[in-house]
Amino acid sequence: AGYRDYFHAVLPLLADRGLIVLDNMLRGGQVLDPGAGGDVALTRELNRDLAADPRGIAVLLTVRDGMTVWRRA
Repeated sequence: AGYRDYFHAVLPLLADRGLIVLDNMLRGGQVLDPGAGGDVALTRELNRDLAADPRGIAVLLTVRDGMTVWRRA
């Protein structure tokens, strides 16, 4: 649930072309359920927001429970 806050906390410290890796971003596939709420909904929204963020590039890796790799552009 705190990933969004963590992301914004470390972003000012991130080097040019630095990476942020967020784990468990698929939540056992529950992020695909539009009716899922709570932490799953927060994770789904964060994935969407990271992909749309013009400051960087996001890639969701479907390894195990998913990892989003975000790189400063």
